Amino acid sequence: MDEELLDKLQEIKVNLEMSSSGEKILDIVYYGKINLSKNDTEIKNMTTEEVHLVKKEKNGQMQYEFHVKDGIIATVGENNEITISEKYKEKINEKEFFIQLAKVKPISLEKLKQIDEHEHAKNEQLKEKQQNTNNKEVEIDINKKITKDMTFADLVPEVKTKNIQQVKIRRIDSTKFEFYGIDSNNNEIELQTLEQTQGTNPENEIVEVNKDGSDVHKNKVLTMIKIQKGNNQGYENEGFTIDIGTYGIPEINYYRRDPETNQYTSIPVNTKSTNQKQTEKEVREYATKTKNIEVGDNIKKANNQIQQNPQEKTVLKNIDDDPNNDILLQEQILIEKAAKRCKMSVESFKQEYEKAEGKTVYEKIENAEDEINEQFRNLRR
Repeated sequence: MDEELLDKLQEIKVNLEMSSSGEKILDIVYYGKINLSKNDTEIKNMTTEEVHLVKKEKNGQMQYEFHVKDGIIATVGENNEITISEKYKEKINEKEFFIQLAKVKPISLEKLKQIDEHEHAKNEQLKEKQQNTNNKEVEIDINKKITKDMTFADLVPEVKTKNIQQVKIRRIDSTKFEFYGIDSNNNEIELQTLEQTQGTNPENEIVEVNKDGSDVHKNKVLTMIKIQKGNNQGYENEGFTIDIGTYGIPEINYYRRDPETNQYTSIPVNTKSTNQKQTEKEVREYATKTKNIEVGDNIKKANNQIQQNPQEKTVLKNIDDDPNNDILLQEQILIEKAAKRCKMSVESFKQEYEKAEGKTVYEKIENAEDEINEQFRNLRR
């Protein structure tokens, strides 16, 4: 949006309205700078003027005039013919003037005002959306197990000692969040054992495990909050991470830290959401460690697997304590690659994959691809 041009055309309109008698100025259409000259053998009177078309109404009749700084340069008749004013007939070449006008893509004051109003409304919507995003609150399900045998209320003891019924997270600013409790009297209670240790762009990468263990990857989270004086073994080496997910809603993970390497791993925390899936038992067990050295072992395994994989992720079965269920080339990743080759969604490919025959992942994927390609060929016939 050209704010300067908008202001200029509005000023022209105001001046014309003040000087006119019985005329209603409807619009000002800007044509930009036009060269004015007779284009004779010797060009002595060549000038460049900013030209605008004035649309106005007088006595119920529409009138169109081309204006320059010193006045009206031409008028437009009923049949759209342009007539050069007497004052300028001896100064300009009409044909060249018309050609230049035809080459210009003019813009009107009314159009600029619409664009300005649209951009203003859009900016207001963005501000409102950002405000809504910043004010999004999420309620923790304090009674659902996060680890194998511990809920949020178990991990943060003051939830029980202060008779807190609900725990919510709200965003304070772009880099800061806070957990707060609500007691049985609907009073807000500060959770003093939760301390934010890192704001935006923290240095530590965290090995994150999703709810069903099908995706283990590294992530630099937005915020880290440490549990002080918690009940879990190795307290102060655990806490929560917060990231902004879909629609600006905060996503919370429970993390464990290996004090020897200062590396982290985390799993999801359940929130009060009707469409949120429960964290799988295997994932909860993964986070249940009685010694931090075991956390370090898992992080080391995950890092090795992630580094070996071109997609920089692995699955939980590759890093848990059972060496018999490792998937050297993960099924999910192979499926994703095959879906990409077939130019279709992973979900659609999985449907064909599940129907395909084969003793191994490779055989099933190959047969599924063959079936998809055959279906495509049949459609083209």
